Amino acid sequence: MKASGLLSILTFSEKRKDILFLLQENPRTLSEIKDYFDVRSPEILPRLKEMEGSNLIIRQEGMYRLTPIGKVSAMHYKPLLDTLTAIEANEIFWKDHDLASIPEILLNRIQELKDCRVVRDEQEHIYDTHKAFMENVRASTHFVGFSSIFLPSHPTMFLDLARRNIPISIILTPNVFFKIKSEHSGLSFII
Repeated sequence: MKASGLLSILTFSEKRKDILFLLQENPRTLSEIKDYFDVRSPEILPRLKEMEGSNLIIRQEGMYRLTPIGKVSAMHYKPLLDTLTAIEANEIFWKDHDLASIPEILLNRIQELKDCRVVRDEQEHIYDTHKAFMENVRASTHFVGFSSIFLPSHPTMFLDLARRNIPISIILTPNVFFKIKSEHSGLSFII
């Protein structure tokens, strides 16, 4: 049995999905689409015709553009793909961890982790993970995180980021928050 409908149009073809997201950026001519994908007309025209037939795109004045249905589809399809990518990229991590305590507002933003990687170390190399964390933080252009532990190196590291005008947002457990507040009274906090 052959699948039909918008979902099959977008999920059974990487090329159609990629065309949808390309046209979400800007309308394009056939020539621009062919150049972008580095293909010839016979390779791309059937995909474009299928998408036109499904009311995802329209060709007007030599330009392919998204229809209102195409715009809505692209807007909602991208977060779904990013969410699935985030979960699949670190599937073992998500299976092995209890997510019940993660606030729903953060869990609903899981797609933002699509490009992350889990750093694991064996017990004999337990400090290597923290070393990798410190190197990543120092190279960051912005930092968003949460911590249930306090390490003496953290305040200095985050102050260095702040001095370089790197945006920082950290959620701390109450115990960590009060420890930092009592030991580093010069820091400002937004509660």
